[in-house]
Formats: sequence, C-alpha cells, structure tokens
Amino acid sequence: MLPDLQVISFANYRSHQGGDLLGAGAAQARAGFGGTIAPTLKLTLEGLTTSVGPITTDLRAAARS
Repeated sequence: MLPDLQVISFANYRSHQGGDLLGAGAAQARAGFGGTIAPTLKLTLEGLTTSVGPITTDLRAAARS
C-alpha cells in the first residue's frame, strides 16, 4: 500500500479458463503459475469503515503529476 492509499499487487496464479484454482491439482496449478500485475485499487477510509474500489482516471492523472 502506498501513502496515497493506492494498493498495487501481484497475482501469482492465473486461470486460462477463468476457473478457480483453489481445488486444482498440483500440475494444473503449476501450469497457471507465472504471475502478472493485478489492477491497482484505492482504499477509502471513512471513520470506522474501509472500502476498496478501482482507481479512477482522475486518480491516475493526479498520480502522474
């Protein structure tokens, strides 16, 4: 997590068919290993409530400047 509450993460496993690898066998899970950057998310803090959402175009522009 960055100081501006953006969350950058990495996905180690990906499913080519969109299926859930949680119940996959070892060989199938290894075949899906390769990693890719995951979408950047934005945390929002309001009192005792926290929410996670996609980063907006406005936030991307502000991050570049």
